[in-house]
Amino acid sequence: MNKNRISYMLICLFSIALLGATYRNSDIKTKRFVYPLFLTYAGINYIFDFFVLVLAKGYRYKPKYLKKTYLDNLLGANMSQLLIVPTSGVFLSIFRLNFIWGLLSSTLFFFIEKLFLKLNVYKHGWWSEYYTLIGLNIFYFVAKRWSEQLIDKNNSWIQYITVYLSIFVSTATLGYYLQLVLFKTYLFKQNWFLNPYRSHMTTLFIYTNIMSVIFTFTVVFKKLYLKSMSVVFLYLFELWLNRKEKMVISNPLFHLFSLFIKIISIAVGGYVFRSINRDLGTGPVLTQSTDWDGKKTCLSVSK
Repeated sequence: MNKNRISYMLICLFSIALLGATYRNSDIKTKRFVYPLFLTYAGINYIFDFFVLVLAKGYRYKPKYLKKTYLDNLLGANMSQLLIVPTSGVFLSIFRLNFIWGLLSSTLFFFIEKLFLKLNVYKHGWWSEYYTLIGLNIFYFVAKRWSEQLIDKNNSWIQYITVYLSIFVSTATLGYYLQLVLFKTYLFKQNWFLNPYRSHMTTLFIYTNIMSVIFTFTVVFKKLYLKSMSVVFLYLFELWLNRKEKMVISNPLFHLFSLFIKIISIAVGGYVFRSINRDLGTGPVLTQSTDWDGKKTCLSVSK
């Protein structure tokens, strides 16, 4: 096994171990927030990576697991933005560690990035490891404030965005591995860029966000018929895109995976919504929530 694969495998194993240790050692109040926060922070990093990696080509990952260079680049991004960065944010947030710990963590990543550059398993475009150092400290600040609003202040807007980001991550991750990497079932045909995969990821990012918003509403209102209708409607919309040659289906497994991913993503959103609202009853009624400015609000969603 070459140095590229070993390097990325090690950071993945470390991330999984750290996430497991964080869940195991968290107290009873915060334990149920570990995975919702993990998915939320992954969502934030996915969105960041779309603009810096896909659109702006700020850097390039080289794990060398896949033959196609662009897909391999996205796989490296997935290993980083789905695992190591979100996991470190969850660790700092759940244990309420101060900014010194965040500075130590970002400094560690700074030197890991320099090592990856030296090993030639990662390459900069216009990006710099100093941007990573600054960006991670901003991320840790946001992560800490997010967890405070979610755990301590029961901010209803943060709850909804947490559900949305969790669904977004689930849809994007399952879609990437099942529909693109493993089985190559379809491609969007909007020619944003010369590279068809880069164009596909751009259209997919927009479409995944739309799906995530729709699924978030179905999760909040907790109506089975709304969930079913949204899955069927979006699936039929994809068939219409294929018919209009805006999307090309190249593998019949697309139909199975399309429905599967949507159902699983809604299930993940439901799990997250129940986890962060466990002490508020079984219905989607959010009361006495707190906004960013500390004022109490009352938001009720009827069943």
